[in-house]
Amino acid sequence: MDHAAEQARFIRAKWDLGLVGGVVLSTPVPEAAAIAFEEIDALTQQAPAEATAQGITGKAVTPFLLARIKALTGGRSLATNIALVKNNAGVGARLALALAHAGRGAGAA
Repeated sequence: MDHAAEQARFIRAKWDLGLVGGVVLSTPVPEAAAIAFEEIDALTQQAPAEATAQGITGKAVTPFLLARIKALTGGRSLATNIALVKNNAGVGARLALALAHAGRGAGAA
């Protein structure tokens, strides 16, 4: 489902059926900010290995990984993450609007 209206209809149908649980929507990184799969795949294997080798554990792992991958990409991963957050906010806003419209169409307040 690539469009907010489709997603809203799906979610509304799920609710109407009384089904519990969440819905996960996957949104890609905008192409202009994407890093090639081969590059990021290698780095997302390298950075955790470095964390393990350095004895980094627990809540220190995520900040280490983000900083290390940022360093290895020359800052491009930070720009990619920012673009992804902005895109996710837009997707969420469009879905919220579509859900509001779908609710009105179904007779909800």
